[in-house]
Amino acid sequence: DFANTSLIVEGTPISLTPIETRLLSVLVQNAGHIVRAEQLFERVWPGEEAYEETLRVHMARLRRKFGTSAYCLQTERGHGYMFKFPDRVS
Repeated sequence: DFANTSLIVEGTPISLTPIETRLLSVLVQNAGHIVRAEQLFERVWPGEEAYEETLRVHMARLRRKFGTSAYCLQTERGHGYMFKFPDRVS
Protein backbone atom coordinates (compact mmCIF):
# COMPACT_ATOMS: atom_id res chain seq x y z
CA ASP A 1 0.00 0.00 0.00
CA PHE A 2 2.08 2.90 -1.28
CA ALA A 3 -0.31 5.52 0.08
CA ASN A 4 0.22 4.28 3.64
CA THR A 5 3.93 3.49 3.17
CA SER A 6 3.43 -0.10 4.24
CA LEU A 7 4.05 -3.50 2.79
CA ILE A 8 2.95 -6.98 3.75
CA VAL A 9 5.78 -9.47 3.41
CA GLU A 10 5.08 -13.11 4.14
CA GLY A 11 1.99 -12.09 6.11
CA THR A 12 3.81 -9.51 8.24
CA PRO A 13 3.13 -5.77 7.88
CA ILE A 14 6.35 -3.84 7.23
CA SER A 15 6.74 -0.08 7.49
CA LEU A 16 8.58 1.70 4.69
CA THR A 17 10.34 5.06 4.72
CA PRO A 18 9.16 7.62 2.16
CA ILE A 19 12.26 6.97 0.01
CA GLU A 20 11.78 3.19 0.19
CA THR A 21 8.16 3.72 -0.82
CA ARG A 22 9.07 5.85 -3.84
CA LEU A 23 11.85 3.46 -4.85
CA LEU A 24 9.64 0.40 -4.63
CA SER A 25 6.80 2.20 -6.41
CA VAL A 26 9.01 3.03 -9.41
CA LEU A 27 10.33 -0.54 -9.57
CA VAL A 28 6.85 -2.10 -9.30
CA GLN A 29 5.45 0.27 -11.96
CA ASN A 30 8.20 -1.02 -14.25
CA ALA A 31 8.06 -4.66 -13.10
CA GLY A 32 9.94 -7.01 -15.36
CA HIS A 33 11.98 -4.18 -16.89
CA ILE A 34 15.38 -2.84 -15.89
CA VAL A 35 15.22 0.63 -14.37
CA ARG A 36 18.52 2.45 -14.74
CA ALA A 37 20.03 4.22 -11.73
CA GLU A 38 19.66 7.59 -13.48
CA GLN A 39 15.92 7.00 -13.86
CA LEU A 40 15.64 6.11 -10.18
CA PHE A 41 17.54 9.26 -9.19
CA GLU A 42 15.12 11.38 -11.25
CA ARG A 43 12.00 9.70 -9.85
CA VAL A 44 13.01 9.06 -6.24
CA TRP A 45 15.18 12.10 -5.57
CA PRO A 46 13.84 14.70 -8.05
CA GLY A 47 15.92 17.88 -8.10
CA GLU A 48 18.31 16.50 -5.50
CA GLU A 49 21.83 15.22 -5.83
CA ALA A 50 21.91 11.46 -5.31
CA TYR A 51 24.72 8.96 -5.57
CA GLU A 52 25.08 5.29 -6.51
CA GLU A 53 26.04 4.42 -2.93
CA THR A 54 22.85 6.05 -1.62
CA LEU A 55 20.82 3.94 -4.02
CA ARG A 56 22.68 0.75 -3.03
CA VAL A 57 22.05 1.44 0.67
CA HIS A 58 18.31 1.92 0.12
CA MET A 59 18.09 -1.20 -2.03
CA ALA A 60 19.88 -3.20 0.68
CA ARG A 61 17.42 -1.92 3.29
CA LEU A 62 14.47 -2.88 1.08
CA ARG A 63 15.92 -6.36 0.55
CA ARG A 64 16.28 -6.83 4.32
CA LYS A 65 12.64 -5.84 4.78
CA PHE A 66 11.59 -8.28 2.05
CA GLY A 67 13.28 -11.14 3.94
CA THR A 68 13.15 -14.39 1.99
CA SER A 69 11.21 -12.60 -0.76
CA ALA A 70 14.18 -10.29 -1.49
CA TYR A 71 14.77 -12.21 -4.72
CA CYS A 72 12.01 -10.02 -6.22
CA LEU A 73 14.43 -7.08 -6.08
CA GLN A 74 17.08 -7.87 -8.65
CA THR A 75 20.28 -6.05 -9.48
CA GLU A 76 21.29 -6.11 -13.11
CA ARG A 77 24.98 -5.24 -12.75
CA GLY A 78 26.00 -2.37 -14.96
CA HIS A 79 22.40 -1.78 -16.03
CA GLY A 80 20.11 -1.05 -13.07
CA TYR A 81 17.47 -2.70 -10.91
CA MET A 82 14.37 -4.74 -11.62
CA PHE A 83 11.34 -5.90 -9.67
CA LYS A 84 9.92 -9.28 -10.59
CA PHE A 85 6.72 -10.60 -9.10
CA PRO A 86 7.26 -13.96 -7.36
CA ASP A 87 5.47 -16.02 -10.02
CA ARG A 88 7.66 -14.45 -12.72
CA VAL A 89 11.08 -14.90 -11.10
CA SER A 90 13.39 -17.15 -13.11
